[in-house]
Amino acid sequence: MPTVSAVNASPILIVKVVVAVSTITLGAISLPAVAAASPEHIVLTTRAEPPEGRYEPNPKPRKGQTWSRGFWMWNGIHYKWVPGEWLKERPGYTWESARWQTDGSRWEFVVGHWARNQPSS
Repeated sequence: MPTVSAVNASPILIVKVVVAVSTITLGAISLPAVAAASPEHIVLTTRAEPPEGRYEPNPKPRKGQTWSRGFWMWNGIHYKWVPGEWLKERPGYTWESARWQTDGSRWEFVVGHWARNQPSS
Protein backbone atom coordinates (compact mmCIF):
# COMPACT_ATOMS: atom_id res chain seq x y z
CA MET A 1 0.00 0.00 0.00
CA PRO A 2 1.38 3.48 -0.84
CA THR A 3 2.39 5.74 2.01
CA VAL A 4 2.20 9.52 2.23
CA SER A 5 4.48 11.85 4.12
CA ALA A 6 2.37 14.96 4.67
CA VAL A 7 5.31 16.82 6.18
CA ASN A 8 6.94 17.87 2.92
CA ALA A 9 4.20 16.97 0.47
CA SER A 10 2.40 19.74 -1.36
CA PRO A 11 -1.41 19.63 -1.31
CA ILE A 12 -1.34 18.84 -5.03
CA LEU A 13 0.79 15.72 -4.37
CA ILE A 14 -1.58 14.61 -1.63
CA VAL A 15 -4.56 14.96 -3.96
CA LYS A 16 -2.79 12.87 -6.62
CA VAL A 17 -2.12 10.14 -4.05
CA VAL A 18 -5.72 10.25 -2.85
CA VAL A 19 -6.97 9.82 -6.41
CA ALA A 20 -4.67 6.83 -6.87
CA VAL A 21 -6.14 4.94 -3.90
CA SER A 22 -9.61 5.27 -2.47
CA THR A 23 -8.62 5.78 1.18
CA ILE A 24 -5.37 5.90 3.10
CA THR A 25 -5.30 5.90 6.88
CA LEU A 26 -2.13 6.93 8.71
CA GLY A 27 -2.68 6.99 12.45
CA ALA A 28 -4.80 10.08 13.10
CA ILE A 29 -4.98 11.01 9.40
CA SER A 30 -7.72 9.89 7.09
CA LEU A 31 -7.45 10.70 3.41
CA PRO A 32 -10.85 10.30 1.72
CA ALA A 33 -11.15 9.87 -2.04
CA VAL A 34 -11.28 13.14 -3.94
CA ALA A 35 -13.91 11.84 -6.34
CA ALA A 36 -16.47 12.00 -3.53
CA ALA A 37 -15.36 15.45 -2.33
CA SER A 38 -16.64 18.87 -3.30
CA PRO A 39 -14.47 21.35 -5.22
CA GLU A 40 -13.03 22.25 -1.80
CA HIS A 41 -11.23 18.95 -1.40
CA ILE A 42 -10.95 17.90 2.22
CA VAL A 43 -8.04 15.50 2.29
CA LEU A 44 -6.95 15.36 5.93
CA THR A 45 -8.96 15.08 9.11
CA THR A 46 -7.62 15.07 12.66
CA ARG A 47 -8.74 15.82 16.19
CA ALA A 48 -5.51 17.76 16.86
CA GLU A 49 -6.21 21.49 16.66
CA PRO A 50 -3.80 23.35 14.35
CA PRO A 51 -1.55 26.06 15.84
CA GLU A 52 -2.46 29.74 15.52
CA GLY A 53 -1.79 31.17 12.08
CA ARG A 54 1.83 32.13 11.47
CA TYR A 55 2.52 35.66 10.25
CA GLU A 56 3.86 35.53 6.74
CA PRO A 57 3.96 38.90 4.96
CA ASN A 58 2.46 38.95 1.50
CA PRO A 59 5.27 39.64 -0.96
CA LYS A 60 5.01 42.37 -3.58
CA PRO A 61 2.75 41.30 -6.48
CA ARG A 62 4.37 39.66 -9.49
CA LYS A 63 2.96 39.92 -12.99
CA GLY A 64 1.28 36.67 -14.07
CA GLN A 65 1.60 35.05 -10.64
CA THR A 66 -0.55 34.58 -7.53
CA TRP A 67 0.71 34.18 -3.97
CA SER A 68 -0.43 31.04 -2.15
CA ARG A 69 -0.22 31.61 1.62
CA GLY A 70 1.62 29.19 3.85
CA PHE A 71 -0.26 26.76 6.09
CA TRP A 72 0.17 24.19 8.86
CA MET A 73 0.30 20.56 7.67
CA TRP A 74 -0.48 17.66 10.01
CA ASN A 75 1.81 14.63 9.65
CA GLY A 76 0.05 12.30 12.10
CA ILE A 77 2.27 13.35 15.01
CA HIS A 78 2.55 17.14 14.91
CA TYR A 79 2.02 20.15 12.67
CA LYS A 80 4.74 21.46 10.37
CA TRP A 81 4.67 24.87 8.67
CA VAL A 82 4.61 24.82 4.86
CA PRO A 83 5.73 28.23 3.55
CA GLY A 84 3.83 30.16 0.90
CA GLU A 85 4.78 29.99 -2.76
CA TRP A 86 4.14 31.70 -6.09
CA LEU A 87 1.75 30.04 -8.55
CA LYS A 88 1.26 30.82 -12.22
CA GLU A 89 -2.05 32.66 -12.67
CA ARG A 90 -4.92 30.94 -14.44
CA PRO A 91 -7.15 33.33 -16.40
CA GLY A 92 -10.77 33.09 -15.26
CA TYR A 93 -9.85 31.56 -11.88
CA THR A 94 -9.01 32.77 -8.36
CA TRP A 95 -6.63 30.91 -6.05
CA GLU A 96 -8.12 29.87 -2.70
CA SER A 97 -5.31 29.04 -0.30
CA ALA A 98 -5.22 25.87 1.82
CA ARG A 99 -6.93 26.18 5.18
CA TRP A 100 -8.13 24.27 8.25
CA GLN A 101 -11.79 24.27 9.28
CA THR A 102 -13.58 22.56 12.15
CA ASP A 103 -16.93 20.85 12.40
CA GLY A 104 -16.73 21.02 16.20
CA SER A 105 -15.32 17.55 16.82
CA ARG A 106 -12.49 17.34 14.29
CA TRP A 107 -10.31 19.52 12.07
CA GLU A 108 -10.47 19.21 8.27
CA PHE A 109 -7.77 20.37 5.88
CA VAL A 110 -9.07 21.95 2.69
CA VAL A 111 -6.50 21.83 -0.11
CA GLY A 112 -5.68 25.07 -1.90
CA HIS A 113 -7.41 25.13 -5.27
CA TRP A 114 -8.37 27.24 -8.25
CA ALA A 115 -12.00 28.43 -8.15
CA ARG A 116 -13.67 29.50 -11.38
CA ASN A 117 -14.62 33.19 -11.35
CA GLN A 118 -18.34 33.89 -11.48
CA PRO A 119 -19.43 35.92 -14.51
CA SER A 120 -20.48 39.45 -13.53
CA SER A 121 -24.14 40.24 -14.08
